[in-house]
Amino acid sequence: MPSPKTVEARAPAMITLARGGGTALIAFADVGDLVAVENDGASVVSVTGPMDDQDDYAAVAEALCLVGSRTKASISVGKLVPFDEGLGGTAPLVAASLRILKRAPGPQPAPDVDVLGTNVFACLASRAATLSEGAVFTASLPALHAVLVHGGGKAGTDVGVDLPDAPTDWGTAREVAQWLRALPLDVEDELAEVIDELAMAPGCLMARPSAAGGTCYGLFPDRSTAEGAAAHLAKLHPAWWVEAATLT
Repeated sequence: MPSPKTVEARAPAMITLARGGGTALIAFADVGDLVAVENDGASVVSVTGPMDDQDDYAAVAEALCLVGSRTKASISVGKLVPFDEGLGGTAPLVAASLRILKRAPGPQPAPDVDVLGTNVFACLASRAATLSEGAVFTASLPALHAVLVHGGGKAGTDVGVDLPDAPTDWGTAREVAQWLRALPLDVEDELAEVIDELAMAPGCLMARPSAAGGTCYGLFPDRSTAEGAAAHLAKLHPAWWVEAATLT
């Protein structure tokens, strides 16, 4: 049980729907890690849950130690999603820690994108956005019902060209899927099987990798179809991490 001084928050996974030419379209899932912060002056970081290797653990610990040392707070993370750039890497964890610390009494500095980095700054809001040239622009996306899959690979990609201008106000999830499906895609071999399996799942509108990591996503017309596809893929590939999610 957390102590009375401990505050917990979810760190929504950040999904990169498309990336190219220095621009990325991102959205946030209703799945993610659990972060707990205690203002105890100890600056201790602990991480539990699935981590691929010690390098992953070190990356999370280093990022959170920087937050903890500056705020004199202890931070613990319950990893509920794989550590992967396609799910945001360390950015959602740092942002969740900062959101908790912002509730503490006393004056709080305004978040600075130049200090935090674009990904962390975007994760503070955890809303769909376009990232371009170090700036974060809110994107008006409808709720997207998705299946997220991490098959163990670490070789995502971008489209290799500048992203075309996205509509300023998307109408439906199908329109988003149609825009994404029209983008060029060069998938690394180790992700090709995941993309193919997602694309063949009943009801899948499109499938592609998320950012530079090993996570792929497929979009579906509704939550129940996404959940059915997730259950189907998890049964076929028990070694894969598979989750139905809603992206906003």
